[in-house]
Amino acid sequence: MVTNGYISFVTELNMATIVQSNDWWYEFGATIHVCNDKNLFIYCEIAREGQKLLMGNENTAAVPGKGSVEVHFTSGKRLLLTNVLHVPKIRKNLVSAALLCKKGLTAIIESEKLIFTKSGVFVGKGYYCNGMFKLCTNANAMNKMTIFYFVELSSFSLWHHRLGHVVFDI
Repeated sequence: MVTNGYISFVTELNMATIVQSNDWWYEFGATIHVCNDKNLFIYCEIAREGQKLLMGNENTAAVPGKGSVEVHFTSGKRLLLTNVLHVPKIRKNLVSAALLCKKGLTAIIESEKLIFTKSGVFVGKGYYCNGMFKLCTNANAMNKMTIFYFVELSSFSLWHHRLGHVVFDI
């Protein structure tokens, strides 16, 4: 029996949408570059059978391939990533900070901005977003781009005929 008591009930609803994208994220904890889309690879070979990636949350994900990806910065510069693991189930493409440092890239972080240089020459940039740094790549621009096109009216009748819908003039 409860007298003059309070019953507390707290609920929290978190909805998450799992969306993969072609965006690239600069990751300080990653020891390898990781990409979720095989179409982004300029070269990809089949990985060893049973190869898995151990992630920070202690889960594992299958690695069907390994290869090279070229990241196109909005600056026009390109960054070739080698030994990139293809992991279809990962949501974000990750660039390893340590591996870029080993390749001679300098990363400067200031006021929530990330600047990449090599031998003093500007390469690309990124910005702070949801706890990580998102690289400014042409993939980002393509995701937001709308493409317009037009079709000549005369081509409609051409396709109408090509699809077997012959029109006879009477």
